[in-house]
Order: sequence, then C-alpha cells, then structure tokens
Amino acid sequence: MKLQEELPYKFVASSLFLEDNKNHIALDNYIKINNPNFNIKLNPILRKTKKDWIKSESYINKKTEQYTKIISQRLNTIHEKNYSDKYWSQFFYIGLKRYITLVYEFFSQVESRFDINNQSITLLSKDNFYTPFDLEDLRDYLSNSEFAQEQLFHVYYELFHNKTQSIVEFENEYKISRSKFKNYSESMFLQNKILEKVEILIFGVASDKNSLKQLMNITNNKVFHQEFTSHFYENIIKLDKKNRLFLSSKIDCFDKFDLFFWKTLETLCPTVFLESFKNINNYYTSHIKMLKNLKYIVSEQWISQHQLSIFIACLREKGVKLLCNEHNGLQHIFLNNSVNSFINIVDLYLTQGWYEEKYNKNNNLISTGIMHEGYDRSNIKLNYIHSNLKKILYMTAPAYAKKTNFNSINFCTGEDSKYYFTFQKRFFDHLSSNLIKNITYRTAPIFLTKKWLVSNPKYFLKQYLNNLEIDNHKKNGLEAMLDSKLVILDYIGSAYIQSFLHNIPTIIFLHENCYLDECVNDLFKEMISVGIVYTDPIIAADFVNNNENSIQEWWLSKEVQKVKNKFLNYGIQGGNVLRDNLLSFITTKKEKENYLTKLNLEYYKGSDLYSDGDIENDILEIVKRNNTFADIIDGTDNWALFYHLTPMRENLLSWYDFNQESSLLEIGGGCGAFSGMFAKKLSKVKVVELSKRRAEIIYNRHNNYKNLEIIAGNLNDISFEEKFDYITLIGVLEYAGKFTEGSSPFKTFLENIKSYLNPNGKILIAIENKFGLKYWAGAPEDHTSIIFDSIDDYPNSKEIQTFGKEEISQLLKEIGFTNTNFYYPMPDYKVPKVIYSDDYLPTLEDFFDTYSPNFDQERHVLFDEKKAYKNIIKNKQFPFFANSFLIEVTL
Repeated sequence: MKLQEELPYKFVASSLFLEDNKNHIALDNYIKINNPNFNIKLNPILRKTKKDWIKSESYINKKTEQYTKIISQRLNTIHEKNYSDKYWSQFFYIGLKRYITLVYEFFSQVESRFDINNQSITLLSKDNFYTPFDLEDLRDYLSNSEFAQEQLFHVYYELFHNKTQSIVEFENEYKISRSKFKNYSESMFLQNKILEKVEILIFGVASDKNSLKQLMNITNNKVFHQEFTSHFYENIIKLDKKNRLFLSSKIDCFDKFDLFFWKTLETLCPTVFLESFKNINNYYTSHIKMLKNLKYIVSEQWISQHQLSIFIACLREKGVKLLCNEHNGLQHIFLNNSVNSFINIVDLYLTQGWYEEKYNKNNNLISTGIMHEGYDRSNIKLNYIHSNLKKILYMTAPAYAKKTNFNSINFCTGEDSKYYFTFQKRFFDHLSSNLIKNITYRTAPIFLTKKWLVSNPKYFLKQYLNNLEIDNHKKNGLEAMLDSKLVILDYIGSAYIQSFLHNIPTIIFLHENCYLDECVNDLFKEMISVGIVYTDPIIAADFVNNNENSIQEWWLSKEVQKVKNKFLNYGIQGGNVLRDNLLSFITTKKEKENYLTKLNLEYYKGSDLYSDGDIENDILEIVKRNNTFADIIDGTDNWALFYHLTPMRENLLSWYDFNQESSLLEIGGGCGAFSGMFAKKLSKVKVVELSKRRAEIIYNRHNNYKNLEIIAGNLNDISFEEKFDYITLIGVLEYAGKFTEGSSPFKTFLENIKSYLNPNGKILIAIENKFGLKYWAGAPEDHTSIIFDSIDDYPNSKEIQTFGKEEISQLLKEIGFTNTNFYYPMPDYKVPKVIYSDDYLPTLEDFFDTYSPNFDQERHVLFDEKKAYKNIIKNKQFPFFANSFLIEVTL
C-alpha cells in the first residue's frame, strides 16, 4: 500500500485542508469554484435528470418517516414521557428532514468521490467537533460551516475505514462563536395582561403589521399578534454520553446510510433533544398557562425557527390547533415541494389563494389569502409605470453550497449552481455592451453572504461583474424594483410575485433543472409565449436587446397583462379572505357582523332610483371575488368598470387633512370609490346610497371596517340623530332636482344637509363646472349628453344641472355657508391627475392634456384645449373655465 504522501490525489471535504502544489479531489464543487488558485478536479453532477431528483426526495421522505418513529420512542424513554406522535412530529419532523437531507447529500458525494487507495486525507480532531443547541443551529452549522463537513467526514472515515491518519487540531470558528453565547431565559410575551382573552395567536408570521393591528382592534384582542424571537438558550458544557449512545444506537435493518446518519447523532443531535430538553420544555409549557382561552395558533415561521416549533408542540399537546399560513412564495409549483410535509403535520394549511385537490388528502387545505407586507392584493394600488425610469435591475439568488432539501426551488444550490451560473453567463454573453452598463446587479447583502457557505459567482461571471453596477442595498427589494424600468429575475422565488402585484415589467429565467409541478405547466407555457418567462438565455438576451426602449409598451399590452393577471388570480388572494377565515374560527355569524362593516336596509323602499345598468351586477361579482382591480381595469374598455374601480378616484381627497378622530357622512357612495379611504382616515363613517345594489357593492368591497355603516335609501327619507364633522357630496349635488321635492330642490337639499353638520364641520362638494372649457370645445354635457347644454343653461330640463363658480357660491351663501374654498381638479374631479386652488393656480409652464376625454361617449374637438388653456391662464380666467370644482364649505 502506498504511503499518504505518495498517493496521486488528496481528498478534501472542505477548503480547510487544501495544500499548494497538490492535486485534489473535492467532496463538493463549491470548493473548486471558491478556490480557483488550487488544483482541484471538478466533479460530475450527482443528479442529472428529473427522475434523479424524484428518487432522492423519495428516499429522504422514507428515511424521515422511519427515523421519526424511532427517535420519538427513544426520546419518550429517555425523558420518561408519553408524548404523542403529533408532539414529536411538531417538535422535530421538518428540521429532521433537513438534517437527513444534508447528511445524505454529504454521504452520496463522499461515496462517489472518495477512494482510500488513491487519495490522501487529513482529519479534523474530535476536540473541534461541535454539538448544536437546536435544529436551527444544526441547519446553520451543516449548511454554512466547513468545519461541519470535516466533522462529518471524520465520522464517516472512522465508521467505515478506521485506518490511522493524520489528525489536525484546528480551531472551529463556528464552535468558538457559539461558546460565547450566554444562557438566557426571558418572557416571550410583551403584553401579558391581555393574554387570557386571546383565542387566536398569530405568532411567527411575516405579515403586514397594519392588517394585523386592525384584526386585533376589531376583535378586542381575541386575535393577537406578536413577533417571535427565541427567548431561551443553554450553553451545555458536558454532553450526556449515555443517552446519546442510546439515542444513536443502530438496529438490524439499517443500510449503510442509516449506519452513517445514526452515528452522526452522537455529536450532532441538538442539546434541546437531550441535555436541555427538560428546561426548554418547562420554559415553554409555563407560558401556555397564560393562554387560558387559546384555540388556534397561526404561524409560518415554525418551519424554520425550531424554538417556535417546540412552543407549538407544547400547545398542541394541550389541544391547540396549528394553522400554518403559507409563506410569501408559491412552493407548490415546484417538483418535490414541501407542501405535503407541512400539510401532514398541521391541522390546517392556509394557502395564499391557490387550491389543488391533490394536496387536500387530509381535508385540511384552505384557500385563503396573504397578508404579507407588499403582497396583500387588498392593499396594493395600481402602480403606473413612469417612462423616465432608466435602470434595469438584475436580481439573483445566492448559490448556497449545500442543499437542505430536494425541492426543485433549490435548483441553484449545491452542485447545481454550475447550471445556474452557466445560464447567467450565456445571458450576459449575448447582451450588448451598452446595455450591460445600464444594469444594476443585486444579490444578497455582503454582510449576509459572509456568514453563508455559497458558491462565488465571480468564478463564472468575473468579466461582467467588473462592469455591472452592484446594488448597494440602501433600498429594500420592492423599492429597488419600483425604481427600475425592467426587472430581470434569474430565479423563481418570491420577488416575481411582488413585481407582478405591483405591475412592474418583469422577465424570469426558468432553468432546465428547475422542474415545475404539472399543475402550473400550462400557466408557465402562457408566460413563456408572451415573453415573461425564458428557458433559453440567448432568447432572453435578444428580447432585452431589442426591446430596451419599449419595455413599457410590451408589459402593458393586453396579452402580457392578461397572462400575468391570470397567474396572480390562480395563486394569490387578498388578506381580507384570510381575515374572514380567522374570524369564522372564533365567532358566530352575528358576532362577526359586529366586528365588520354594517349594511343598513331599513330605509330602502324596494327599487333602485339610480343605476349604470346591468354592468353593476358584474361589478358586484367582481368585488366579491377580488380585493384589487388592476387586472380588470387593464383589461376593459368599459367606462363604468374603470370609473367605479380605478384607484385614481381617490386622488380627489387622498391629500386632504382629515381629523382622524372625526366623523363623516358620505352622501351618494356610488360603488365605494371613496368609502374605504374614508374609513381608514376617520373614526366613524356613514355612507348613504340610493341604490341597494350599489350599497351591496360598497359593503362587499369594504366589509372589513368596524367604523363603517352603509345605508341604502334616499337621504330625504333618513333622519340622523347625530351630527357629523364632514359631509361629502361627490357627484351628487347636481341630482338634487331629481330626487328632492319642492320649488327650490337644490336649496332644500343643502339645507337638509346643513342640519346634519356640526358647528365647526365642513362640507366637501365635487361637481362639474357648467362653463368648463371641455364643454366649449365640443364635449357633450356629462349628464344630459347634449352639446352646449350647460352653457345654454339647460333649456330642456333643470332636474339635473351643474353650476358656474359664481352661481354655486351664491347658492351656498343663501343657505348660510359663509366660507368657501375652491379647488380645481384637472382634467376633472372624476379621475384627477392634479388639483389647483385659488392660492396655487396653474402657470403657463404647467402641462395639460390636449383635450379632456369623454370615456363614456363620443365628443367633438372644436379647438386645441391646450392652447386655449394657456391663453386663459395668461388672462387669469382659469377658475371660470376649469372643468370641475372641489369646494370646501364651512358655516
């Protein structure tokens, strides 16, 4: 047998024992990628086909089930407990599966690459072995520490070869850093006094804090949210060798991998399983006593935070049910996804909006919604893309050196990073040099990647990274995307969902080994067909080269928007759906009504006196099914749909400084364009709407506000006991002649409204100007559809009419309103883009549309309104010719 120094290669499990002037065989290809100056042979990839991925995942699932039963039984014996399978599954199943995967990947690599007869080795001393505290610590150690690879190799070598080799004392940096941690134990809850009434605890959920705060408020803290951080730690000095040997003892049916894995447990089994179990279990059990009425816990972070999983295990042993809300990525779309693993453990799995029957074998899959900040469809306004954005943002994922599962979402990790970087390189190879200079390259922040074991992209992309602008991470991911004219995502994570929701032009790379689940194949084929998704880097580069200056036109095309929105509608619903589901768990139908918006039909007389026709039936169904309407607005030419659903309507008053502690009466709520905004801005809002169907639209559109009541009926038939701080008449006053009796209906109507106003209250009136320039230029009157009808002072009928500035000012003075402030929304109050006032009138430099469009009817264009406005402004006549008024009125 040859001596160590005579062998042709040295085998290394990490970069720790690389030597100059030696030929190396490396356990893992990241060692070659990160150490290009050493002579290291690049290994062939272990899994080359889809079948290989499926085979590996199947093996891991089989082992996890087998090991879970054995470990559960042995831990019950060690700790003299009789905990249920549910308890132990919650305690460690997901973390154990990651542990098995990491060890199996190591085992597969060393089995295929280590040859004791031709490779010399160096072993890490056992004194440098590290024993983790919990499964989170274990995952971090095995994934991000090269010492962990050497520790595994020592165990492997000693178990299967056990020949004398050189042992090296090498300070384990990971072990040293953890040894500095001090023992601590502190209270988990910040507000102990209210815990007794909590029925649903939202713990470890990365959700929009405003949505959660609102949910807490409307339920008087029956639903309670708090951030989770680990509150317990013990630095164990002396391991319990006796129980570790018992836990890791082999059984007869073990195969070679089994022998290796169970041997690793002697030193790698976290101390929370053994030495710290009693203390940590008692610690979390003591906190359960505070939660006397708890029925459900909602969490997603238990999947990655082991101590949270331990706490939930203690809760579930007491009968509390676990509702696992889906994280902000759509995991189920990938081959070998982890959804089934989660579903088999939890009581209910709450998806972001999708539903697939094959995942509902346990009848515990519910399609709900998402409340993550920046993802909730109910809170996202349509982002209008600005043509002056210049930069292209290229977002890339860190190529982790180790795989924690065989889910194809991890296509860029481990040895497969070679495919990932090759795709990137081919893309940049075919981009024009001028375009490359316009790209900002964004990956994970350096302060994070320094802590991780990742493959360095410079090995493949050095020539391009020197020319690209590297993102400095002064903005978060969404902010960076919103500042870019195009986002290029070279992975399918969660960023593409955010970019889709915010309507940011986006293209996505679908790599050859990123295998998708069959349930989304057709959706991705459609995204490929319209140029959103690319499987070929050269075709992707050609698209960007050829369309750099027309990205906005491509993205906003009907074909692209239709496909993008189809994908969102398949996978994502708003947080209101999730909220309603949570409320249903703890309330009766009647109790739930007390938490939410009220619909009052007491004054409705059986017929709708005003309507836009059957389209309102469509609008009602739309607001029942959707929380955001961007896709519907983009895909329609129907004026009524656009007018009632566009967020541009809110521009009229979104800037107005309402007193948050005040009350508001909205007269003529329409289809609720303003009602939700008012409910957010004020403490109490009542909406009066003539039409029952429209009142139902408002209710279904804004049914999550405890401070909002919608009343169907004619204002003249309703009597309010209270007075209001604000009253709004948005597109309402002009109809007073039709719905108010008497010889002076407009005056009578305003006097009635005045009686409901507090002494220091304000009325806000939005109405067309009868002398608006658009009417002079050929636009038909908005209500009668007759050209010049308002300018002629409505010769045929005065039931519906608007007013000039002097005319309406005089009418308001007659009622007793002495103070009026005029604002001038342009192009009109319906879809305002800019609002002027008497204190800030437009200048000659201000931009105006060439003419004011009539979306609902044809119009003539008799002259150039832009030129006319400039002449009007020069002669200081703008207030007389403004198309609309917004009037603030006080007594």
